[in-house]
Amino acid sequence: MQVIDCKVDRYTREYMGSSGVSKGQLMDMVVTDDIARLRMQFSGLRMWGHIISLLVFCAPYSCFLLQQWFVAKFYKTPQEIGDTLTISEAFFRYILNGGAGWQEGRSPNWYPLMLFCHAAL
Repeated sequence: MQVIDCKVDRYTREYMGSSGVSKGQLMDMVVTDDIARLRMQFSGLRMWGHIISLLVFCAPYSCFLLQQWFVAKFYKTPQEIGDTLTISEAFFRYILNGGAGWQEGRSPNWYPLMLFCHAAL
């Protein structure tokens, strides 16, 4: 059986190992491994680039949530704050308004909102 330059994927090669093909013939095949290719694309320097990008994207939202949690945790009564909102409502307004003027209400700032939606997908 001639298998030199035979192109197979990893799973087919593993199956062929038990079908009477010798180890030497298996070594002559060209094996494509999609999982190894995927791991190579998202590891090393690219992995760190993705992690840094994710941290930069999440930083303003994390700071906002942390700041609002401190306000909710350490103020004693609602009279000290004025009108109250839940943290989820404040976060929704923060995203909808693009980070500016979220206290006044829901007034969408479309450019930052579209950037957020595009980046979040």
